[in-house]
Amino acid sequence: MLIIQHARPMSLYRWLCACRSIRVHVRTDAVFIRGEDENEQRVPVYFTSAVFDVDDSRQLNLDDIAADLDSKVEHWNSRGSGYVLDRITRFTMVVTKYRPLAGGSSFLRTPQAVFGKREKR
Repeated sequence: MLIIQHARPMSLYRWLCACRSIRVHVRTDAVFIRGEDENEQRVPVYFTSAVFDVDDSRQLNLDDIAADLDSKVEHWNSRGSGYVLDRITRFTMVVTKYRPLAGGSSFLRTPQAVFGKREKR
């Protein structure tokens, strides 16, 4: 099981206050090994969690992120390859501004003074 520690909820809170809603996902680089001594095989593996939307009504749950990453590790290792997680070499939490309703239609009504005119030929 992957364990998420040392997360800084205060910095996420600052993002949330500044942006009102954010999207969070995690990228991890890990090394898996199998075998022993001279027959040891090391494989770099990369995982990305699902995207979690966070706003006033939906809080970020680190347990959900950990469970999502755990399921991806289990799926990768489900075919009986015998690889074991050796270490996580990079753990990146990506936070982006999310505006689900911003930037919608840019339709502007044509002013009446222009609407009634016709092009002269």
